[in-house]
Amino acid sequence: MNLQLSVCRDALHITRFDRFNSVRLLSRRRHLSVLALALGLLLGSTASLQAREKQDLDIVLSARKVLVAGDGRETLVEADAAPGDIVEYRALFINGGTKPLRHLEPTLPIPDGMEYLPVASLPAPSMASLDGKKFAPVPLILERKLERGVELLIEVPPTAYRALRWPATELAPGETHIVTARARVTGTP
Repeated sequence: MNLQLSVCRDALHITRFDRFNSVRLLSRRRHLSVLALALGLLLGSTASLQAREKQDLDIVLSARKVLVAGDGRETLVEADAAPGDIVEYRALFINGGTKPLRHLEPTLPIPDGMEYLPVASLPAPSMASLDGKKFAPVPLILERKLERGVELLIEVPPTAYRALRWPATELAPGETHIVTARARVTGTP
């Protein structure tokens, strides 16, 4: 898969490039590191695609700060995010080829310094991870063995999730698939 990275304020745009274009990341804001961290795992969502199919997949990732007006209406803006702010990630997957893309599993990380907010994900993710490597169905459940063979099942709060994964999908030629998730900034990664 060939990608071109470009930044427009706090949005990281990823598009396909050919061998004559260069790839560069224009970083003018310190919070772009949140996007850069997200990029690594996001690209992992194409791991099961074959090499030829990966060349046909275009991905556009953006992160926008969520502002809530006094009347409750929300606006997404390109601005620095500070602790307490909410950021909406949007990943757009586009099949730019002539054949269907199969086994696409959109995956989005929740970087350190961020807490996942499950109420605004569209569609809702089916899997989550505490380390970005091992995924299990949502909600995540941990088993703890206590004394004398007693097992305790503990539901992990969504704020502890480090990555999200949506069900495998197939993209027809020219078709797009969008996933969104929100996270609150808790501190510096």
